[in-house]
Amino acid sequence: MSTALVQLTVIDGRPTTTSLDVARHFGKRHDDVLKAVRNLLVELPEDHARNFSEMVVTIEIGSGARRESPAYRLTRDGFTLLAMGFTGKKALQFKLAYIAEFNRMEAALSSGAALAEATGSAAQLARVAADQLALMQRLTGLVETQNEVLQGLTQALGAMQATLATTVRTHSRQIAKAFRLADQRAAKLPPQQLDPDRPLTKGEREKALHMFRSGVNLPNMSKRLNRTHGVLERWAASEPEVVRSLVGRGLF
Repeated sequence: MSTALVQLTVIDGRPTTTSLDVARHFGKRHDDVLKAVRNLLVELPEDHARNFSEMVVTIEIGSGARRESPAYRLTRDGFTLLAMGFTGKKALQFKLAYIAEFNRMEAALSSGAALAEATGSAAQLARVAADQLALMQRLTGLVETQNEVLQGLTQALGAMQATLATTVRTHSRQIAKAFRLADQRAAKLPPQQLDPDRPLTKGEREKALHMFRSGVNLPNMSKRLNRTHGVLERWAASEPEVVRSLVGRGLF
């Protein structure tokens, strides 16, 4: 039996050995190991048979000549199934050596996977943190923009309020001025009774007719209504009732 250290190869993330290495370490003919593997494959269910993968190896046959030979690649479970049939003290030592190497490599792979997972998680966390930072920066930018817009609106509203207040004050002054001017004009206008030559109004005609019925003569009616005698004469000449009365009395 060979006393060389057990050598394993990682395939698809799993430690493996070959039927050629097993034959070399256990001091067996490779043909015998192949036969043992084939006998196992006949009896093993499909899920366990997957622990044995066919392959081709190059073997030196002397004088520098080489030939290709079929072989199998074994997982830990495949090696365990195959080595169950190997007996003897030295065979046990090699079994233990293989198992120890399988354990060591699987532990190393697990540690590496854990490290890779941790590294990936850390990288993922860093990416998430970077994304959150970018999002916060965008949100900050939006808030600043909104603040600027609000400030602009506040300033515009203030300007509008100031303009409105100025407009209201201006209009108020204009309206007050218009009222004052109207009052002044009204105060300057002479009262109607100060114009004795203007025609009688409807109300004054009614008063005059009432006085005429009461027997007040035209001169006294002129004084009471503050009208000239000519205004009352023109009224008397146009008032039908007065005309009929005067005609009846022979005054016309």
